[in-house]
Amino acid sequence: MNTFIRSKALFILVPLFAVTLTAASPAYCQTDTTKRPIPLEQIISQMRKQHGNVVVYNTRLIQEDRRTVRFIDFTPEFKASRQGMQRLVVDAFTGKEIELATMRFPMSLEKILVNLRKKHQIANITKTWIENNQGNEIRVVEFTDTRKKHWHAETDAYTGLLLNEHTFELKLSGNQIPLSDILNDARKAHKNMIILRTTSKNRNNVPVREIVYLDENRYRKHLIVNSITGETISDQLATTSLY
Repeated sequence: MNTFIRSKALFILVPLFAVTLTAASPAYCQTDTTKRPIPLEQIISQMRKQHGNVVVYNTRLIQEDRRTVRFIDFTPEFKASRQGMQRLVVDAFTGKEIELATMRFPMSLEKILVNLRKKHQIANITKTWIENNQGNEIRVVEFTDTRKKHWHAETDAYTGLLLNEHTFELKLSGNQIPLSDILNDARKAHKNMIILRTTSKNRNNVPVREIVYLDENRYRKHLIVNSITGETISDQLATTSLY
């Protein structure tokens, strides 16, 4: 069992509370001068319009890309649906639903990069990985923009929402194939692969891309590609948890 699956297994705990909604209630309204977030109970009450009866397992109030939002992890009914646990992101002050995602598997790296490119002019992806931060799965992406600034961005692994980002210094050398091209070639062999982490390294003085992913059968695998030529050096089962 890999680190991602193990951490996720620990996440499924006793529900915080079951919510059974039978009567309609008016949407919560507030003026521009209101400074406090909408009460959690009111937001849960509004969820019935789209999601019916829900069981809430976890909630968080966080700052997301200059917005304050609530993450609400729930199942649509008391018994888990086929989709399993879902994550709803709601604006904490307006109650507007921003994003809904299943928590069976992380959002694909390509979709997260699409979101990042809406804000940044990305020139090169240098490194990506998924890590557990206090029980929460986050996708970290390090990249260089067209102004040669190097960025470290942290996104929610399931919804892709940007949680935090900052710049730092990094010296790069050599003309390397873009990560997106390498991933496109990898998906020709593994169409349903789930990418867990990517890393740029030097092996025997050769720049390579290392990609750790789950294949179609959900086996954890380790792909190594020459960053200059795009040639696959190896593609095999990940033998240790370090991959």
